[in-house]
Amino acid sequence: MFQKKESARSKRVPANTSVQLSIEGLAFCKLKPKISKINFLSHVPFHKLDMEIIQKRRGTEKEIFKFSTRIEPGHTISIKTENALVPAKVSTDGDYPLSKLINISELHKVKINDKNYLPEKLLPIVLTVADCAFYTEQMTPDDFDIIETDETTGAVIIDRKKIGYAMGGNIKCRDTGGSFTLEVKGAQATKITRPLRDADGDFVFHITFNNHCSDIAKCREMLQNDSDFRFYYDLLEDSKNPNRKFKILKSAPDAKLRSVDIAICNVIIVEPSVTH
Repeated sequence: MFQKKESARSKRVPANTSVQLSIEGLAFCKLKPKISKINFLSHVPFHKLDMEIIQKRRGTEKEIFKFSTRIEPGHTISIKTENALVPAKVSTDGDYPLSKLINISELHKVKINDKNYLPEKLLPIVLTVADCAFYTEQMTPDDFDIIETDETTGAVIIDRKKIGYAMGGNIKCRDTGGSFTLEVKGAQATKITRPLRDADGDFVFHITFNNHCSDIAKCREMLQNDSDFRFYYDLLEDSKNPNRKFKILKSAPDAKLRSVDIAICNVIIVEPSVTH
């Protein structure tokens, strides 16, 4: 199982940015400048969603406040920032362009639908975040094969490349103070409100959502040389051909030579259908 290195929370914070997000693991995203929705898959065995908030003084590594928890299925999360600037588009400059993430709508070249009448056990944990622009935070170190599969035609490799693995986001604010609020609704109901500045200056909030394998050995056994990308198709489907699906597997000269570390818990985009 491919493992992402630790998030670079000490990296440069762009001007006027008050909140930085890091989205890791199995999640499909519907991105809009005003309100974006990140759907964390909560039905996949051995995957757990961990959340961490770190508040720092701008320009320093001093931690003012820290909170971490594991979010169980059946919850919703929202992030709102006072005096935030609505971005002109959903993508922004970052480590890598947003287009490096797998866009499942572009992969299928048709509209991707949410499956109707999902049983409660399949419902994702939904994060809504206001006024955020996104980028690809990290690429895979190795090439991965994008494999198209169909019940009638079998499987064929359509592309081989390094792909986007984790998504970052920036929320920029007017220089007028205000507060940051993160709220979890459900049995673990939590509401955190913190100021964006005090008499000594501004703060920056680093928020990480990690929906990776909680037990790598069990995940490997569960996948058995398959791709955890398949779990997206429990919730999403090709609007023209529901049998049409894709896999994302680590490249190898021969399928029989694939290492056990073949799968990747990568964030994907559903909307918009074209990213830059």
